[in-house]
Amino acid sequence: MDLAITNARIISALERVGLTAHTEHHETIDSTSARAAQLIKSGRWIGTQPLLICANYQSAGRGRRGRIWHASMGQSLMFTWAERADQWAGEGALIPLAGALAVTNALASLYSIKAGIKWPNDVRINGLKLAGILAEQAHGPNGTALLIGIGINIHPWGEDFPNELRETSTFATAHTSETIDRPCLMATILQALHQLKREVREHGGKTLRPRIVRRLDMIGKMIRIEHENAPPLIGAAMGIESNGALIVRQMNGESVVCLSGIVYE
Repeated sequence: MDLAITNARIISALERVGLTAHTEHHETIDSTSARAAQLIKSGRWIGTQPLLICANYQSAGRGRRGRIWHASMGQSLMFTWAERADQWAGEGALIPLAGALAVTNALASLYSIKAGIKWPNDVRINGLKLAGILAEQAHGPNGTALLIGIGINIHPWGEDFPNELRETSTFATAHTSETIDRPCLMATILQALHQLKREVREHGGKTLRPRIVRRLDMIGKMIRIEHENAPPLIGAAMGIESNGALIVRQMNGESVVCLSGIVYE
């Protein structure tokens, strides 16, 4: 087990990578993203400094499309980073992929863990889910904020972790012999994300795209993408556009781009 997360350790880790934020650490909370949105909507976020909300346990953690994020007490790294939405130059579909790339870069640099990306927002090792990223917006009297929620399985799950997810998930300590320092990992992810944000602002997704494609673990594989109120899209994953849209080559040889959907392999 790693060292306990405290607000003081979070602030210290951020300072080491040159970042500052209004930080909160909760032993138990419903959702770090819900807490960040609450602060933004109520006007307690002033808009000039990022927010960082972290928790040891979430009773109502969320994934994409309203899915539940399951994690046992103290076994994961769960946090939400919020800052002005205009900092990201409107590249909405690219943001969760940038978050996934930041996670894979941090795991590789700190612990030599080699992870891949499943479009549009998951981090995997050997096809097993390690982490998820949720990007959304919240509006308040001091502006619109982008919320990037990240959840990473760090340690083996407790008895409360659903059995059906054990077969499709993994955790970081299964892939390294080193002790994982959660505040250090979080700060390194946020430092990487900050650098990627600046790159997106300067170049859009043009320079980021090839690095994401190299980490996509589904290139060349046959997939099915399901959308609401539309027939499924079936074909081979070929890459992404600079805005983060997935390029799929259909059975008839034609290529289409997809901005959202649920991917099945």
